[in-house]
Amino acid sequence: MEREVKYHPKALAEAFKTARYYNRRRPGLGAEFFEEVDSVVNQLQADPLRQRADGDGVRSWRLRRFLFRIYYFLEASPRSP
Repeated sequence: MEREVKYHPKALAEAFKTARYYNRRRPGLGAEFFEEVDSVVNQLQADPLRQRADGDGVRSWRLRRFLFRIYYFLEASPRSP
C-alpha cells in the first residue's frame, strides 16, 4: 500500500522558487526540474525506506541533475480496527 504524500507549504514554495530560477537560466528547465522531483517522489512513495533516517527520523534524497534535496519522514501508519 502506497503512503500518502503530504507537502509542507515551505517545501512547495522552495520547489517553485527553484523551478523559476532554472527557467530563467533556460526556458523549460523548470519543467524538467519538476519532472525529476515527481520521479523521485514516486520512487520514495514506492519504497520509502530506501534512504536512511537521521536521529530525528528525517530522510533525504538529492536530485541527480539539479542542486536540490528532498527531505521527508514517515508518519506512523494508522492501525486497522
